[in-house]
Amino acid sequence: MLNQNTDFTNPHLNKVVHTLIEIQTDTVIRLVDDNDDFSFGGHTFNKFPFQLQGITESNSGEVPKITIQISNVTNLITQILEEGIDDTPVIIRVVRDGETTADLEYNFVAQSVSYDAQNISLDLTAPANY
Repeated sequence: MLNQNTDFTNPHLNKVVHTLIEIQTDTVIRLVDDNDDFSFGGHTFNKFPFQLQGITESNSGEVPKITIQISNVTNLITQILEEGIDDTPVIIRVVRDGETTADLEYNFVAQSVSYDAQNISLDLTAPANY
């Protein structure tokens, strides 16, 4: 199971692990759930609170589905997502400080988005070629 590990320090490597989200709309949204922006792969991931929910592993052949809940207090992301989100690629990565490759990388597509004054909920599923 993929867990959000922004405060976890690997005891063997002594490096902080970050969870990164890349939403590939016309204006690419790159977020890290941390107190500071984070650079990875030549891109800056902006600090922004989010949570991953409903992540499970299954051997039954079910298509994985998860929800990303993103803070919507500033309304910055809502303005971009209002353009439409269906079938937009979303990449979730788990990366350690100082590393050039992700420890884990998951590809999803956006199924739906909903939002209120507090949060954006982005429902994701595995791509059709899963």
